Amino acid sequence: MKKTKLFAALVVLSACGAPRPGPKDVGIESLEAFFVETPYKVTSKDFTMPCIGRVTSANPIHLRVLAFNLIQASEIFDVYEIMSPDQFCKTFGSVDLDFSADRYLPDEEGDKVIGRYDPDSDRITLNDVGNALGHEMLHHWEHVNGNIWTGWHPGWGDNGYWDVSTEYFRSCYDMF
Repeated sequence: MKKTKLFAALVVLSACGAPRPGPKDVGIESLEAFFVETPYKVTSKDFTMPCIGRVTSANPIHLRVLAFNLIQASEIFDVYEIMSPDQFCKTFGSVDLDFSADRYLPDEEGDKVIGRYDPDSDRITLNDVGNALGHEMLHHWEHVNGNIWTGWHPGWGDNGYWDVSTEYFRSCYDMF
């Protein structure tokens, strides 16, 4: 069976409530195929796709734009030697995304932020534009590698994470 037919079958099964493939069952090729095969105007508020957990949103998201942004993050992480594309899907395959209807989200101190990562639930919450996705993914990467979560970016200048985050902000597209 061709990869594209297998992938289409997995998408249909996922949409019908069947268990979706786990993070170790898919690779970046599945995400790239999803990007190519998804019509541009398709939007949704609650869905799954390769290389990321469940996606929920207050507003409909352009699925193809999210797939493009995830591919961009994977490529940037690879160029900066954070992780390979295969590690990308394994690392983020169980991380859920939640897009807010608001431009700013309150953090624990009540300050306004555009994204946040919760290590207890493996959930990334993003503002209505979603452009902090790559940045918040770095927080998850830190968490799974045993770094103590402080939320204040310790060592990001030394380990190049600020450069990675900036590169992602420059290359991503708004989700809505």
